[in-house]
Amino acid sequence: MRPPRPEADPVLKLIHATMLGGTVAFFLVVFFLFRGEGDGGSTVLRWAWLAAAIGAVFFAGFLRGRLGPGADGGQVRSTGVMIWAVAEGVALLGMVTTIVTGDVSAAIGATVIGVFLMLYHRPSELD
Repeated sequence: MRPPRPEADPVLKLIHATMLGGTVAFFLVVFFLFRGEGDGGSTVLRWAWLAAAIGAVFFAGFLRGRLGPGADGGQVRSTGVMIWAVAEGVALLGMVTTIVTGDVSAAIGATVIGVFLMLYHRPSELD
């Protein structure tokens, strides 16, 4: 049986919820307003968000791996914010790709990866 986890820092939980909520809200705006509106070009941008998404998964794992068992609250907080910023950045790049190209698959894919990273590295799991 796993020992109970200590409660996560309330400030960290607020930052996490705000970043996650903002990402989902911006995705909904892009999905409903910019779907099919772009010029269809920019193949480089389509590959850039995919490469950034793959890189973000590995970078988030790298950052999380740097947290040792004796990490203090400041290290946990800064690492969590960096991981979520990377996840939010990937989602933003996918949404910008959708605005430019009109292809909604970039926004969906990048947002799914970004939200997954934010949920996988939630505050209660960082300690």
